[in-house]
Amino acid sequence: MKKPLFFISNEKGFVLPYILFIITLVFIFLTSNISTYKNEIKMTENHLEQVIIETLYQMGHTKLKEEFVTNNYHATQISYSFPDGLVNINLTPLTQTKYRLEFNITTTKRSVYNLFSFLDTNDLI
Repeated sequence: MKKPLFFISNEKGFVLPYILFIITLVFIFLTSNISTYKNEIKMTENHLEQVIIETLYQMGHTKLKEEFVTNNYHATQISYSFPDGLVNINLTPLTQTKYRLEFNITTTKRSVYNLFSFLDTNDLI
């Protein structure tokens, strides 16, 4: 008959609690890393959406300036459709050369952002 191994036949109970403690630490570590990874993914998505919104604002503002210079365009509401979203601009004249611009930006992921800006037509020339 074979002689049983020492650590299997040891009934003092030291090995099992030690292993359970190590396994618990490993699971805590893995769970926290998975949670951190999910949060990083969400923060990256939000950051990319913010960059798209800022890009749409710059594109709409630049296109509006170009229309003012080339066409002397004076409308109260202008809409631009870009590949990343839609930009609606409401113009409110303050003086003959100064306008208050209200930007309503909607991205393709349905994020909506509103902001206000001013445009002085004397600075365009």
